[in-house]
Amino acid sequence: MKRLLTGLVMALSLFSTSALATPHIVNVVSTPQYTSNINDNVNETLCLALNIYHEARGSTLQDQVGVAWVTKNRVARSGRSYCRTIWEPRQFSWTPRSVSSLIPREMAAWHRAVRIARQVMSEELSDPTGGARNFRASHMGGGRGYRVIGAHAYW
Repeated sequence: MKRLLTGLVMALSLFSTSALATPHIVNVVSTPQYTSNINDNVNETLCLALNIYHEARGSTLQDQVGVAWVTKNRVARSGRSYCRTIWEPRQFSWTPRSVSSLIPREMAAWHRAVRIARQVMSEELSDPTGGARNFRASHMGGGRGYRVIGAHAYW
């Protein structure tokens, strides 16, 4: 799994340089030993951006921020990294897919997901979910204590 994730992160970093706007990525991509030199923060940002992209790509900005905060809240509770939290079995609907289907194809949505990931990780954007650690499609119904934002219900 670690080798798979490293390969995916490297593939994503190849076309994410403008979204991440970090010179480190450019240096990483231009060196043959790039897989051992990935900056952990970039790796974590890409994992969170993948989660936002696959879970809420077609949703409102506030809904995408909500998905990011649910992930951040899970990370805070578990003490694990973003990548470990996201790739934990049965945590998010998109993670069991084949690698080729995980690579973002809609560049505007991908760049937006990366920007949101960075802003949530640095807490530039506040938590619209009220500390939620779970979400599901809002059409599945909510209940007492659910907060609906865009296409998702949060609790």
